Amino acid sequence: MKSPPKTKSKKVGSSKVSKLSTASSPITSTNNDQMWAESFLSSPSLIDKLLEDFKLMGCVGEETSLVTCYLVATSRLLDKTLASVITSQSGAGKSMILNSVLKLIPEEEMLMMTRMTPASLYYQAEGRLKHKLFAVGEEVGAGKASHALRCLLSDGYLSNMVTSRDIDSGQMMAKEVRTEGPTSLLTTTTVAHLDEETQSRFIRLSANESTEQTKEILVRQRESRSLNSLEQKYRTSFVVQKHHKAQRLLKSIEVINPFSKELTFRDDLFRFRREQEKYLRLIDTIALLRQRQKQIRCFEAPWLKEKVDYIEVDLKDIQLANELSEKILSITLDELSPPARNLLEIISKRAKKEVSSDGVDLKDYRFNRREIRQWSGWSDFQVRRYLKELHALEYLKAHSGSQGARFEYELLFSGDPAKERQFNLGLINTEKLEQQIKTSSKKTKPRVDSAHAVLARLS
Repeated sequence: MKSPPKTKSKKVGSSKVSKLSTASSPITSTNNDQMWAESFLSSPSLIDKLLEDFKLMGCVGEETSLVTCYLVATSRLLDKTLASVITSQSGAGKSMILNSVLKLIPEEEMLMMTRMTPASLYYQAEGRLKHKLFAVGEEVGAGKASHALRCLLSDGYLSNMVTSRDIDSGQMMAKEVRTEGPTSLLTTTTVAHLDEETQSRFIRLSANESTEQTKEILVRQRESRSLNSLEQKYRTSFVVQKHHKAQRLLKSIEVINPFSKELTFRDDLFRFRREQEKYLRLIDTIALLRQRQKQIRCFEAPWLKEKVDYIEVDLKDIQLANELSEKILSITLDELSPPARNLLEIISKRAKKEVSSDGVDLKDYRFNRREIRQWSGWSDFQVRRYLKELHALEYLKAHSGSQGARFEYELLFSGDPAKERQFNLGLINTEKLEQQIKTSSKKTKPRVDSAHAVLARLS
């Protein structure tokens, strides 16, 4: 196979530029792994190549969720990390998304747990959580440790005051137990809504529960028994090794956004304070993943003990973040859980069809759980769970039937459920931003300074 061309670093302006460190890892890889890992990280179409790799591994659809989770895992190398929870019904494919991403992260870079006790995070070995990915199979497995997880995500460390007996004096003494982060987090859940404190810190994703996705999965399951599956097995091994090497090549480095003052975000809701922070961290993470396509700049100042290396965000990072944010933050901001939103779409579509054919008003149309099960193909347990959510949020109204215990429902929502899911985040168009930069560059004083120039003025 033809080896990819090697990339060279250059000096730009007065900034000092250097090659990324490729210090030896405790885990060795072949030259081919190194070559393909560098080719992946240096590719201008890095995200497209990532999606191709997931497809080679046998993943069906779920492109947005897979890319987002990969970025969450990569954000572990930043000081301000990301966290994501995948919400769906049981068996919808959320574990496939999580496990596919975890395969591409080296074992020494993550911790995978199925359950943990409330105090377990406070007693980790020194450095075990620092710049690591923490994965919990099911959010319910975190149990009462969710408070510690929230603190770790927000503050980047945990601190716990405990008492222990002093060996010399024999007296009980207070002692601080500290666990250093930062840590990125991935988990899954079938719970419709997490508590508000936990949910606000996560990017909420959902598995595709459409009929089309089900058909694709069934086709892939049958293909997995054919001769092609043997080829896929070895392709998967190649993809995994390549990404393990790529993740080890990534350097934990400062990310500066020279366009930060030009960015925009909706400001009419209180919760946007945290949603914008997720957006900014997403930009930083994309820049970090694309660091091999950037120049490393060096900041020096008399009051610094040592030089600080950093890379700068470019317009492509912002464009990619905008495209992802419009999809994923819409799910996060939706007051309905993804399964409840899907059920509302099913009910709304069928109810409006029946009303149109029968010539009655929507407010006079009634339906029961048996009919919903027939329309959706869902189990009684699933229908009851998400009907409760739709009723609580007043999308449906329950009417007591003639048999006492039997309930019939009225659809109160008359809009388009799919359009209600979409949110305008007010993000700046990158083409418009580029035009602003070109216009400002013609003036005496540029509107957007390089990060190096800004930092140099501080010294």
